[in-house]
Amino acid sequence: LPQIAELIGLNRNEPYALQTLLDFEEKFPAAGSKRMLVAEQEGEVVCWGRTMRMPHDAPEHRQIDVASLPAFRQKGLGTAMLETLVGIGGESLKANVRDDDAESLRFVERHGFVRYRHLFESRLNLETVDLDLLWQAIDRAEQSGVRFFSFAETAMDSEAKRRLWSVNSISNLDQPGQDEPKPTFEDWCTIVTDAGWFEPAAQILAAVGDEWVGLGAVGTFSPARYYNLYTGVLKPYRGRGIATALKALGIRYAQSRGATSIRTNNDSQNAPMLSINRRLGYQPLPGWYSLKKEISLAS
Repeated sequence: LPQIAELIGLNRNEPYALQTLLDFEEKFPAAGSKRMLVAEQEGEVVCWGRTMRMPHDAPEHRQIDVASLPAFRQKGLGTAMLETLVGIGGESLKANVRDDDAESLRFVERHGFVRYRHLFESRLNLETVDLDLLWQAIDRAEQSGVRFFSFAETAMDSEAKRRLWSVNSISNLDQPGQDEPKPTFEDWCTIVTDAGWFEPAAQILAAVGDEWVGLGAVGTFSPARYYNLYTGVLKPYRGRGIATALKALGIRYAQSRGATSIRTNNDSQNAPMLSINRRLGYQPLPGWYSLKKEISLAS
């Protein structure tokens, strides 16, 4: 697994922690399906592939990932791995490729995958962030009657988890690119609250009166680096600066944990969140293309 984690990290903007992979393998929902394959040479993993379907995905859906060491690319190994994974099953296949990796884009497009979504990635340097800007965003929202607290400040029982799931799911319904099936409460608990990366104090909630109206979640997958996992506000409460305040509170939390940077991914069509990121000082990084292949149409 350490070699696989290193391989996965080659395709990302930051290293992929071994513990993240271990947690994923241990906590993968039993109702889902997953196959992982490797190609080795003299005991070294030179190519890795995975096909999986989460419990809330449609039965025909599969997410496919392939990564090879640079020295073993363009030798037919990636093609053999991809074709093997495709042959395992699934009629609607999806893959993600960095938008600055022209070689990998050509590879998947030669195999019939078509781009349908673009994710922008950006990073904020927590050692140079404008702290006054963060405090102003939080203060404005609080002055308008919004209360902020973390999930750790709740009972963290089944009822609280269901409320956390609800604000996450409902605020996510009309966000650009979020048109895939949503997990049930039970599956969501397995994927989120039972995961090794889950930090109750890093799930920051916004409330108006007794209603939970927004969520800003952050987490860490490698030392000193945090990630904006999710930011969303219920539609009736948008336009009040709540999302900006939630993001600012997430940044402040990451700083308190000793992080030096925080990253985020946003759909290219999500103009409001991209604007918030720019105002807070996030700097662009290579992003991701999502691609899909419909076997029933291609065959």
